[in-house]
Amino acid sequence: GQALMSLSSVIAQFYAVGLGTGAIAMLGYANRILSLILGLAAVAVSRATLPVFSQVSAQGAASLRTVARRWAGLMFGLGVLAMLPGAALAPSIVHLLFERGQFGAADTVAVARVLRYGLAQMPFYFSSMVLVSYALSQRRYGLVFCTGVLGCVVKVAGNVLLVPSLGVNGIALGTMLVYAANALFFWRTLIADAPGTVSARWFK
Repeated sequence: GQALMSLSSVIAQFYAVGLGTGAIAMLGYANRILSLILGLAAVAVSRATLPVFSQVSAQGAASLRTVARRWAGLMFGLGVLAMLPGAALAPSIVHLLFERGQFGAADTVAVARVLRYGLAQMPFYFSSMVLVSYALSQRRYGLVFCTGVLGCVVKVAGNVLLVPSLGVNGIALGTMLVYAANALFFWRTLIADAPGTVSARWFK
């Protein structure tokens, strides 16, 4: 599942190549900032939630789903709260980190725009990380594999739909669709369905 999800960056670069000079560079600069933020968030969420899920699992599946639902909602809200100031401060962040030498003010504006589109993935990413931890605590490894496949399919479809009109910004926004689809998939198979239903049995 992790290997398949990592292909999304390869797919993004494949589409960026067709957008002309500078598209890969803009996407790369924006992804450096996003990778730092999302990487720290992933470590924090996994370290915080896995012990909680392990402790609550002794209380039964219903209690565990309630905790997972609460944490997923909380992290979605925190993702929104982090996204809004991040979007407002994007030009300042890019300017501080990269604007020197041949990287000028026009480049800062372009990369900040890509970064803003990329930040839209944060609420879905944060909540999906909670649900990944929940799936792993239940040893539902097949779900993680399925989300990897789903992520590749959605990434390609998102690029096909968004890149013609939005360019490199569409590539960044397509990643948001990937994590939104994954979060919805996890929610449907782990949270919304009670044990014994068709989808719960299929993805067990």
